Amino acid sequence: MPHTETLLASARGALDRMPPARHHAGWAARLDCLQHAADQIQQTLSETASGSDSEAAHDRDQAVWPLLVTWAEHTGTACDLADQHRAPAAAALSGDELREWTEMARAGVRPPRLV
Repeated sequence: MPHTETLLASARGALDRMPPARHHAGWAARLDCLQHAADQIQQTLSETASGSDSEAAHDRDQAVWPLLVTWAEHTGTACDLADQHRAPAAAALSGDELREWTEMARAGVRPPRLV
């Protein structure tokens, strides 16, 4: 899981920059849970060789599966937190262009064809 550290660090940083709120302790606990799951996944995968016999591979998969479910269920919180303080994307159109296209859309006018 190559990007877990970056994602969790960004999420924690965003949480730290937010004004205090009661629910932040729950979000911090969820991030801790995700960190623990990532650490356990990494440890389990490093302890078992990829070329192991099928029984060892099955045991490894059984150990990792609940941890992956944890990530699947809670990664949205980490992603949403990490996205909290990103700079807004620059507008693709200038103010005049935006007004022109908005007027054409409201009037139901087709845009001019590009040649």
